[in-house]
Amino acid sequence: MAECNLMLTNHSNSDVELLLSFIDKYNDEEHDMIKIVNNGAPYNLKLHKNESNHVEIYSTIDASRLEEAMDTGNMTMFNIKIESDGKERKL
Repeated sequence: MAECNLMLTNHSNSDVELLLSFIDKYNDEEHDMIKIVNNGAPYNLKLHKNESNHVEIYSTIDASRLEEAMDTGNMTMFNIKIESDGKERKL
């Protein structure tokens, strides 16, 4: 099971629908932790105008598909890609 908690803010005066996925901007190849949290990605999110929202993403992982065995792990610093209306931003 993977769990991710994010705080997102929509500063516009319109509702926005976003697609969110995780990236490793320092490595062209995704490492296993990025693959795990991207299980089920991109994640569909909606933020209302001028709304701040705490987003929780949960994903179940089939660890038997990983190249190397992994019992547990965590990430505290990661990058995300947000897409909306044909535009993307990497954070």
